[in-house]
Amino acid sequence: MMNGMMAYIKDPVNNKPCFMEGSAIQWVGNTRPYEELVKDWTPTQKHNLSISGGGDKISYYISLGMQDQKGMYEIKTDKLKRYNALLSVNAKVTSWFTVAAKASYNVFDYEGPTQQTDGSNLWQYAKSYYPENYIYQPVLTGPDDPMPNYVTENPVSYLYAGGRNITSRRKTILSISPEFIILPKILKIKADISVTPTTYQREKTHPKQGRVNNSWTALEYRWATDNDGYIERTSTDKYSTNVYADYNQTFKEKHSISALIGINQEEESYAGSSLTLKKMLDPYILNPSLVEDVTANTSSNSHSEVAARALFGRIMYNYMGKYLIEMDVRYDGSSKFPNDSRFQFFPTISLGWRVSDEKFMDWSKSWLDNFKIRDSWGRLGSQPDSNYPYQSVFNLVEGYFLFDGTRYPTGISTPSLVNPNLTWEKSTTKNLGFDFTFLSNRLTFSADIFERKVTDILIPGGKDYPALIGDNDLPYENAGILKTTGFELQAKWSDRLANGFSYSLGVALSDDKAKVVSYPSNPTNKPGDGSLYKGYTVGDIWGYVTGGILQEGDFDGVGANGKPLYHGAYFKGGQPYPGYVWYKDLDNDGVITSGLNTVDDPGDRKIIGNNSPRYRYNITANFQYKGFDLDMMFQGVGKRDYWLASTSSYWGDGAGSWETYNQSWTPERTDAKFPMYGSGVGSYAQTGYLLDASYIKLKQVILGYSFPKSLIGKVGLEKLRLNIAAYNLFTISDVPKYYDADYLSDAYPPKRTFSVGVQVGF
Repeated sequence: MMNGMMAYIKDPVNNKPCFMEGSAIQWVGNTRPYEELVKDWTPTQKHNLSISGGGDKISYYISLGMQDQKGMYEIKTDKLKRYNALLSVNAKVTSWFTVAAKASYNVFDYEGPTQQTDGSNLWQYAKSYYPENYIYQPVLTGPDDPMPNYVTENPVSYLYAGGRNITSRRKTILSISPEFIILPKILKIKADISVTPTTYQREKTHPKQGRVNNSWTALEYRWATDNDGYIERTSTDKYSTNVYADYNQTFKEKHSISALIGINQEEESYAGSSLTLKKMLDPYILNPSLVEDVTANTSSNSHSEVAARALFGRIMYNYMGKYLIEMDVRYDGSSKFPNDSRFQFFPTISLGWRVSDEKFMDWSKSWLDNFKIRDSWGRLGSQPDSNYPYQSVFNLVEGYFLFDGTRYPTGISTPSLVNPNLTWEKSTTKNLGFDFTFLSNRLTFSADIFERKVTDILIPGGKDYPALIGDNDLPYENAGILKTTGFELQAKWSDRLANGFSYSLGVALSDDKAKVVSYPSNPTNKPGDGSLYKGYTVGDIWGYVTGGILQEGDFDGVGANGKPLYHGAYFKGGQPYPGYVWYKDLDNDGVITSGLNTVDDPGDRKIIGNNSPRYRYNITANFQYKGFDLDMMFQGVGKRDYWLASTSSYWGDGAGSWETYNQSWTPERTDAKFPMYGSGVGSYAQTGYLLDASYIKLKQVILGYSFPKSLIGKVGLEKLRLNIAAYNLFTISDVPKYYDADYLSDAYPPKRTFSVGVQVGF
């Protein structure tokens, strides 16, 4: 070390470049860049087999499927396997009684490396790790190093610990559907009865792993300091019963009436247990007895039951296919609500008018095939995620005093307040739609405009409570109101030419915007990251207006405290330096603040964008000619803003990314895109680094060829089709390359998928 600067030297043992601070060892020139954490490609295989047959009295269908997929990690990669089987049988017992039965079994097995990174995804973590570790350190020390072939602090080395995270799910669905014909073609009674048992288990080993980091003589244990393990078992049983009567009849070939009435009953029972093992004697054997101290193991058990019941009905009248009226009703009840507010009535009504069949539209018959107007109004209900939100329960709490190494006393906490009058959230939707078909069904177009209003939304503290209660654990109330408006448009052109070439082109566009009408839980209208308040448009981003990056010329020398003097507006108590971001003083008070942090007084913040996807669209194309077919689909979002707060891709106040680091301000790089690396002042939401998250993606391309029956029939085949498919071929967007533009997530690398398939029918 000289004059406070890092000195580069040669490691005397291996003659490799490194830099040292005290006993610290940091390699320069990593032999395995962190991008090699993931593979360039990985294989997946899928196979499906189906068999059907039978006669008039009994028929059957059997299908089998499997999927084997390898993961993206280069080292100790993850792998997934799925298996599914289905048997369906339909039997006509008598002329008035038929029965259908189905049995399916699904297997899901996933095994991956234990993530020794404080629970975060390893791919995500590697990008945000300090550059001196993922750039300069090798994954393993060299064979000739003082401590050869040991893992380092490079995050990729976590995969070498050998810990595995294994999850398995088994799901069975058994159903039977008897049908009784009361009046042929008029009245029947049918039931659908099913049971769905599901089991889930998870086993995780977390071996301790010593690393070479700051010394050649002692290992460091950062994430896993002991050999730990985890076992989880759950089972869920679902029971569903539907019994209904279905009536259909036509009078005088003009008036068609159909009616349905029935009852629905659903029950779900859940049981789960978990066991955490500490200081296992063998890091890979999950045996509760093979630990240093069995009393250090901890366990938990849980059980819950929920049920729902509903009466439902529908009546529909159709006059000559010209006028249609339909009414649906439900009377729903749920065990998640108290007895007095458990049941609610939810009606829906729909109207349809085929205008093109009217006499006054005869003039358009040559080019207008169909013109229909649709209108509907309906109300549905939704339940909370919590199973028992209206019940006040006690919780066990650990004591605060240590006696002989044990916390005492263990007690019971005061239960939180609950609202005994909780009920369903209600969603009321109004929709107006138009359907058109032109030019002998070659051109179709539909348009819908809608308004959805959700009332009685469950929010915490929807009423005024005494201040002595505090802000935590306020009971939920049915008090929030959210209003959404939007539209959907679809158009498609299809045609077939004289030479047999057929094609179709389609486009769909939709948009919606949601606004909070009432939210009593935030009476002062405080904006923030996802905070709701009255008048809030869902997705609004509050932030500062970026002025630029401070340069050395923006400062008036050095003050008495040895710090640069800056006379512009800045954060109160903050000390700016060259390379820091500066923001515009919108309220002209000489300091950058968030004011009272309310909508009326936001200080120097304002709404700078909205992260809700707007103008979602897709474009489809299909071409067919002499057995060949080509399908294409583009998908995109026309408008979306996004504030990328994750340190894994932009900012240096945590770790930042290597790309950000190379584009950060330095005295020699004053025109840099980003402020000085590690300044910590760039992470405020602001206009200068707000992303345009709109995108267009080629979602899929499928090229296939179906062999003519005249050819394959000679070898006993009914169908033979080959296809080549590609998914997510390219994306045009300003979103960083590590992000999936659909979900704006960097939890796993965006992937392109290519597949080759064969379909054979006998």
